[in-house]
Amino acid sequence: MSSLTIVNDKVVDFYKKYPNVDFETMNLCMVDMLEKIMTSSSDQISKSISSQILNQLHETKNMVHFVQDFFSSQKQNQFDIRLTQFKSQIMGEIQDALTNAQEKDRTNIAKSIQDPLIHSLGERLNELLRDSNKPVENGIKQSIHETENRLQTRFQSLESSSIEQKTSYLKMEQEMQGFLQKYKSSSSDKGKYAENQLEQVVYDLFPLGSLEKTAGDKQSGDFILSRQDSPTILLENKLYESKTIPYKEVEKFVRDCEVKNCHGIMLSQHMPIFGRSNFQWELHKGLVLLYVSNVNFDPIKIKIAVNLIDSLVQNKQMFKQTGGGEDEDEEEDEQDNKNSSYIANETLDAIYQDYKTFEQQKENLHVLVRDQNKKLREQIELMQMNSLTKYLDTLYASTKTASAKCSKCGRVFGGRYPNKALSKHKCELSDPQKKQVISVVT
Repeated sequence: MSSLTIVNDKVVDFYKKYPNVDFETMNLCMVDMLEKIMTSSSDQISKSISSQILNQLHETKNMVHFVQDFFSSQKQNQFDIRLTQFKSQIMGEIQDALTNAQEKDRTNIAKSIQDPLIHSLGERLNELLRDSNKPVENGIKQSIHETENRLQTRFQSLESSSIEQKTSYLKMEQEMQGFLQKYKSSSSDKGKYAENQLEQVVYDLFPLGSLEKTAGDKQSGDFILSRQDSPTILLENKLYESKTIPYKEVEKFVRDCEVKNCHGIMLSQHMPIFGRSNFQWELHKGLVLLYVSNVNFDPIKIKIAVNLIDSLVQNKQMFKQTGGGEDEDEEEDEQDNKNSSYIANETLDAIYQDYKTFEQQKENLHVLVRDQNKKLREQIELMQMNSLTKYLDTLYASTKTASAKCSKCGRVFGGRYPNKALSKHKCELSDPQKKQVISVVT
């Protein structure tokens, strides 16, 4: 049988101080406790468990001090009972601590195994998915890239086409603005445009005829229309927009038809012709002259005018008493000379000139008489005897009103028709929009 010797002063002093404490019993308690700890623990106990054990030992130490104090005042039998209870309590707490520690260790171990395993499996699955989706992803990327290239090429083509169209539109707009500006400011440009428009209309109406543009020639009108088995017609185009075609243009048209020895039509596109009604025709030295107003490039009106010239020319009875016009057969001329009086062309022209002079002098005299008449009326109106009229009105009844007075402004009107003058009078005081001005003289 072996024996152990304790030489630690602290332990020796403890047992000396408390002789009632049995050395062997105390050591047995400690041995039982340590055996259970050693047998139930394993290599997997973590630092947290060791810390708990140390805490329990610290509490045990405190309890030992308590026991020492207790033993100093209690008897041996009470100490044994308390020691047994303490032993059972300590062993139960240690057992619970060890059980909890094992459960925590198992949980920690499961977590330590589960987390890396899940992480590894996730990485592996991601690798498998990337490897399996790589061909599909490459195909999609290639398709998207090709689509982007096609769209970019298309957009570039549309952009260049849009730029070209915009440039063309701007150029067209500038040309149109320049044309409109010339059309507004230049009467010659207006005339050229109207001539081109009329030329197209006549071409469409008479595609088998010949239309000669003579606007640049002197005493030739604007166009000469020639057709087979039909009379030649001179066309005069006028584009007045704000006033009536003056008489000098009519004289010029008659002169051009006389020089070219052909029938003529004067076409006024927008305004009437001075001294000529619409579709009025006249004879001049055997030539039919027709005047058409407000044509507005209407093909129907132009067609009717040409047909009217053709119908009038075909009726040769109109030209038998004239010295010019369409050529007639010599036999018919001789027969007409025998049966009727003959007037030479020179004499007929002189008569026509005398008639024109007479008409002009008549017009001048009419204007002169009109002006003189106006002046005479003004002089007659000035011959008034207002004072005598007022005096006689107080003595005798008057059959007319010699004067009329405005009831608002006090203005007096005389003359032959004072009431008429008063009715035309516009009194400023009757206008509510005008402010009344009061002058104060100090």
